[in-house]
Amino acid sequence: TALRDNGFLMTIYYDSGNTPWEGGARRLATTLRNLNPLFDLQSVALDRSTLTEYMERRISSVLFLRWAPAYADPDDYVARILRTGQSYPKWVNYSNITLDAKIDQQSTELDPAARLRLLAEIQLAPYYDVPYLWLAQANSPSVFRSWIGGFYSNPLCGVNYYHALTKG
Repeated sequence: TALRDNGFLMTIYYDSGNTPWEGGARRLATTLRNLNPLFDLQSVALDRSTLTEYMERRISSVLFLRWAPAYADPDDYVARILRTGQSYPKWVNYSNITLDAKIDQQSTELDPAARLRLLAEIQLAPYYDVPYLWLAQANSPSVFRSWIGGFYSNPLCGVNYYHALTKG
């Protein structure tokens, strides 16, 4: 009730020039302000180097972060996003040593079925621990003429993989 009765002041930082992050920061601030007018939130753009410094020094309580995979394996995600000591968990002050052991175990597990079971357990941790609040997921639909073939969506490519396209 202290927050409800007394309110709070919070600044939400985002990467300058990043329109989706700016919109997300503004929507979050507006939504929380609408819940209680005593919630005083501001959204502030920072250049990338200052934002990175703020993240490293844990100055902000709310950060807008992005993630692009380097390779198509769950380890690229779970270790980077959930493993204690990695950048993202460090920036949001998240640690779960029980989860760390499972992350380490899945990265060396050779039995695909056993690894899948471990990953199923791992993916429940952010559901219960809530280290992050996912506000948006990129959706980039691709539209082609009917005579273009060979297209498949691959988020690892980032852009269309034109070598696979055919004409006819």
